[in-house]
Amino acid sequence: MNYGLNFSRNMSTSIGEAAAEKIDYITDVADVLTDHTVEAVVTQAAPVVNEVAVAAADSFLPVAALQYLIDYVHTFTGFNWWASIVVTTILIRWVTVPLMINQLKATSKFTLLRPRLEEIKEEMESRVK
Repeated sequence: MNYGLNFSRNMSTSIGEAAAEKIDYITDVADVLTDHTVEAVVTQAAPVVNEVAVAAADSFLPVAALQYLIDYVHTFTGFNWWASIVVTTILIRWVTVPLMINQLKATSKFTLLRPRLEEIKEEMESRVK
């Protein structure tokens, strides 16, 4: 004896002629909608969005500029992304070398003048007291 619940659903194998016509009609409507949707998408002149432009859109200005620079190097040279990053790094280092040399010169001048500046500072403090 089976006293448990029966969780199965009985399905009929025939759908009838009216149901078959409805299925054909729905299929035709789906085909028309699909065709119109594809035509609408194809006819729209959507701009091609660069992946770097999408990433740089939410970035802080210096970061976005660096992203665009790496993308430009990648596009101009045709290198892989890792090589473009390396080349961009070398390029930035090469551009900043004159700034670094100028900073080292200024620091060395200040180091040479420091004893004289200390003497002037002590002289000024003694005059105030």
